[in-house]
Amino acid sequence: MTEPLTGRNVLVTRPPGQSDALKRLIEAEGGTALVLPMIETIRTEDWDPLKKRAAEKKWDWVIFTSANAAAYFSELLAEVPLSVPETCRTAAVGKKTAEAVRKRGWPNPLLPRVSDGDGLADLLQSRVRPGDSVLFPKSVRARSVIADVLQREGAYVHELPLYTTAAAYQNREQLLSWIQEGTIDLLTFTSPSAVKAFAHFVRNMPKKDWQGLDTVSIGSITDNEAAKHGFVSRRTAEPSTVEGIVRTLTAF
Repeated sequence: MTEPLTGRNVLVTRPPGQSDALKRLIEAEGGTALVLPMIETIRTEDWDPLKKRAAEKKWDWVIFTSANAAAYFSELLAEVPLSVPETCRTAAVGKKTAEAVRKRGWPNPLLPRVSDGDGLADLLQSRVRPGDSVLFPKSVRARSVIADVLQREGAYVHELPLYTTAAAYQNREQLLSWIQEGTIDLLTFTSPSAVKAFAHFVRNMPKKDWQGLDTVSIGSITDNEAAKHGFVSRRTAEPSTVEGIVRTLTAF
């Protein structure tokens, strides 16, 4: 029996170190995964104020919206040094982020029904109490929806912008070459930043060369970014996981 992605090349745009699971699932369905990160993560320059902020008081919650946030937060704790109190509660945006939290021995995180920032904000709105101290390790580019919701509920939110993302310019020429050669059959995005970087790289190409690529985004926020940049053949993964991405790819 022929697998549904047999003979199809799928572009995987995830950052280095985060593409293995998606690549493996694509190959299990018969596809060829073309791994070409559109972005890379970079530690922000001055962590000293962030270390001080993290050490100032006892935390009731630590909130994670990406595996990167968990990794950089682990680095920060090691440098202070600090540990996550056993009494502290944690929450994660999705299963992969939760795995990154559990791997470091931190309290088992709560998970929202919908794996995106809005879903996590909805979950926390009913769990976080007025006066709770919430630590929020994050990207500089992270949306403010979670912090805004919790602050309105009376929580004290301490944001820690530990890292940022930048376009992976070293991969631009390979991307343009694959598009020109018609190598890419399917395209995947797992963050709005990856969409923005892709659009930046192809800005001087004829739109007809890339706008019609069948595209799967991990969630509605990423899909909205793809729509904004002119992708016309789009679907959103259901559920918002790498497994959901591959399931949606097989439906094209």
